[in-house]
Amino acid sequence: MPDDRGPGRPWKPGPPVETVPAAAAAKPIRIGYARYSTARQELQSQLDALRPVCKLIFSEKISTRVKTRPKLEEALKLAEEALKLAYDSKEAAPDQEDILTIRELKRLARNAAELMTLSNQPQTAGVQLELLTGPLTGIYDPSAWGRCSSPCRP
Repeated sequence: MPDDRGPGRPWKPGPPVETVPAAAAAKPIRIGYARYSTARQELQSQLDALRPVCKLIFSEKISTRVKTRPKLEEALKLAEEALKLAYDSKEAAPDQEDILTIRELKRLARNAAELMTLSNQPQTAGVQLELLTGPLTGIYDPSAWGRCSSPCRP
């Protein structure tokens, strides 16, 4: 008990409590991926959609039938490294989110089943997956209900 407190003594306010401003939430790091496979397809509309939201964009001309896509691998590796760096330095970016952003499903996979298979790698690393357009638009968080590996439940 403080010396100035005791029975019969009037209450006096103590020194003001210093407030520490809350740390601003870190902006997510969005890494874009654009892909086209034939001369009839064009890349520019994908790049136009990704540029306003992504810091860095990887693009390549390759078919979805090809299992190894070098630029996709580079994008995922960069996202994983950035996330690891944020976890290693919690003071710098305590709530850092890394998001692999793609304009539409068909730029990554041919169907939802293939998307769930391909999304396993970024999810395992803690990287979120974002689709900007199409029936599965949104960010898929690798934790809890955002996981692509199981159907959503109410």
